[in-house]
Amino acid sequence: RNSYEFAIGHFENAVNPSTRCFSRFSKWIKDAKRQGLFESKQSVLMYCTGGIRCEKASIEMKEELQHDDINVYQLQGGIHRYLE
Repeated sequence: RNSYEFAIGHFENAVNPSTRCFSRFSKWIKDAKRQGLFESKQSVLMYCTGGIRCEKASIEMKEELQHDDINVYQLQGGIHRYLE
């Protein structure tokens, strides 16, 4: 979720990547990893409004974190499907 979407609603304990647009997400992953946001054996759940961005974002996150023993999951269909 971008900053606007995060401000209008998010799950409890969600982390705001503070990005304005999706193209900045890859840099955020690398920066967050360097800053120690992710821990080994941790699980990360990603979600978007409709699920489309999560497809690409989860692939990027999995590729970046694959050697750190971190499980990355996404909410299939996004929040809209979750609320149905």
